[in-house]
Amino acid sequence: MKLKLHFALAMLLLWGWSSAHAFNPDHISLQLQWKHQFQFAGYYVARELGFYKEAGLDVDIREYRPGIDVLEDVVNGRSDFGSGRVSLILHSDRGILMMAAIYQSSPFVLLSKRRDNLKTLHDIAGKKLMLSDSLADIASIFAMLKAEGIDTETMHFLPHSLDIKDLIDDKVDLISAYISNEPYLLQERHIPYTVFDPRDYGFDFYGDILFTTKRFAEKYPDVTRRFYEATLKGWAYAFAHIPETAKLIRRKYNTQHKSLQALIYEGETLKKLALLPDVPFGKIDNVRLWEIENSYRLLGFGQFKKNDFDDMIYSGNKADAERLVIERKWIVLMAMMLLFVIGLLILNWYLSLRENRLLQSSLERFELLIESTIEGILIFDEEGVCLRANSVAGTLFRYRQEAMRGVAVTALLCPESVEIVKRRMQVPNQEPYEVKLRRRDGTCFTAIVRGRDMVWENQRIRVSTVIDISEMKALQKKLQSLNENLETKVAEQVEDIRQRDQMLLHQSKLASMGEMIGAIAHQWRQPLNALNINIQNLDDDYAEGLIDADFIDRFIAKNREIITYMSKTIDDFRNFFRIDKTKESFSIKEAIETTMALQHAQLLKRDITLSVEGEDIFVTGYRHEFLQVLLNLINNAVDQLHKKSVQNPKITIRLKEDALILEDNAGGIDPKIIDRIFEPYFTTKAQGEGTGLGLYIAKVIIEKNLGGRLEARNNIRGALFEITFPKEAIIYLKQRAAPALES
Repeated sequence: MKLKLHFALAMLLLWGWSSAHAFNPDHISLQLQWKHQFQFAGYYVARELGFYKEAGLDVDIREYRPGIDVLEDVVNGRSDFGSGRVSLILHSDRGILMMAAIYQSSPFVLLSKRRDNLKTLHDIAGKKLMLSDSLADIASIFAMLKAEGIDTETMHFLPHSLDIKDLIDDKVDLISAYISNEPYLLQERHIPYTVFDPRDYGFDFYGDILFTTKRFAEKYPDVTRRFYEATLKGWAYAFAHIPETAKLIRRKYNTQHKSLQALIYEGETLKKLALLPDVPFGKIDNVRLWEIENSYRLLGFGQFKKNDFDDMIYSGNKADAERLVIERKWIVLMAMMLLFVIGLLILNWYLSLRENRLLQSSLERFELLIESTIEGILIFDEEGVCLRANSVAGTLFRYRQEAMRGVAVTALLCPESVEIVKRRMQVPNQEPYEVKLRRRDGTCFTAIVRGRDMVWENQRIRVSTVIDISEMKALQKKLQSLNENLETKVAEQVEDIRQRDQMLLHQSKLASMGEMIGAIAHQWRQPLNALNINIQNLDDDYAEGLIDADFIDRFIAKNREIITYMSKTIDDFRNFFRIDKTKESFSIKEAIETTMALQHAQLLKRDITLSVEGEDIFVTGYRHEFLQVLLNLINNAVDQLHKKSVQNPKITIRLKEDALILEDNAGGIDPKIIDRIFEPYFTTKAQGEGTGLGLYIAKVIIEKNLGGRLEARNNIRGALFEITFPKEAIIYLKQRAAPALES
């Protein structure tokens, strides 16, 4: 009978517990403020990895559609939760409950192409700006402009087309953009850009705000809590596994057809805005909301009254407390039923035994507690005399533990800290503060102290905890010293790298000079032979009586022409390697012709045809460095054609609107090494035949000094090298048909 009674009571208790906690999955909805992208990754992860399912939730994530007003959808109950912006604070009268700030800083910025007449905010006057429709959502941008004293009346504002091409094609000068999206699109196109970030001007607004209504949270507190916790879990996973999350979005949520690289870039950028040191993820701070409200007020948005925002911020702890209250009610109810059945039989005996055991256990736990902490714990009476201290406190102050009893608090303080501690001890629950404490031997150390008033055995006491931070302060000072020296070390490293680059450039120049000397030797061999033959024939002509005044004139003229040609070759050689760091406007076709003239003999000897096609291009840059690039590319092609004994060897140079393409018919570059050919000291030539610097220096000159691009690939016939000139370096295209030049 007794066993059956116990079993029945256990089942009754279990039924009550399970009925309080078991429920079918709750179907809820979340309305996003924009189309699917990494901006909302945490919600996708929570659904796809089952975090919502584990929390008993079935979440419908709704993508933004034209005409959707997220605030109105949530307030009117068409959606349970929404993703909004910090402009929600303008609607404190709508019953909004802000749950989490996903991004501690807003991604909204002003974006422009890099231009000489648009370097600072003050250059914006008179420019065309394309801004989002809701000015309240980009208030940080207007606050930035107003703080800099910029008159917005001088600007031309246009509706946002959401198309980056309008900025690229110069239809507008600036656009409002997300730092995680549009800059990547410009980087893909190798377009330099300038970002004006409100954070740099002191306007740091929150980014996406997860919100619901107070009405929903009060009606469904447990659902709200479960959704909140599962969502934060999803965001933590998303930012910890960005590539994996990007692949998930690209596979199931990529309605904007973004590339995997674009999604990863977006994730890495947003992670920096969401996760800040010492700030819990999603935290919404009342003080920051006041500051943001002041910015709105200065810009003339809304009608404001004093608001501490506490009732607009969701508290997970409050929801937990409500849940615990419900659970405790059930526990109390079950316990009362259990005690009613069996409690009367053993009540007197149980209460007396329990009282003694609790008292003993309480004393033991108290001793264990204060001796198991890493802090020093001291208990003072109302007069500031130590009643009890743990062993850690004795070690900190260099007292025997029992000797600390009876020591006044003033004896444990350095002179400069006495008044500070006296004031702080008047606060019943004092938050931690830094102070100088004194050991028994008179030495001082820095510590963090916290004090709290309590009642113990009908006596008011003060419990103080002490943590020694002197070592941490020393490390902090050392770190500060290291930071002060860091800038000097960085400058030294930069200078070292610059000198190494100069050495590499010099080595490449020497290697190119060696190749050029070889070309000069080919150029001189024929005229030297002609001079030699003319001089040798002079004796025969004299013997045959052919020498007269007319003969002498023709002889001198002929040989002078040969010597002049050789002298011109020397001048071309000297000018080719002239050190010239002044930018100039020059013709690409003329640069090609200069290089071909120096290579003429070598091309002729190896029966290689070099042709030039297309219209001339005029650019601004370092002409002689560009000549060195051409020389390296032509020499590489000549070497490959000769090495592979190609029939009808040919090099073709084609000029397009903004590019030069050089290709040969030598069969191409080995695919195994094509990704390494621009590395310094990488060469496929035999020992002593090449330095491996030619293509590396060529890439440095084109991409670093000229601001263009140098790329290599294979086509059907052979290797292809393409030089793309930056738009800002191109002056104009020479509008005439250019005849092919052949050697």
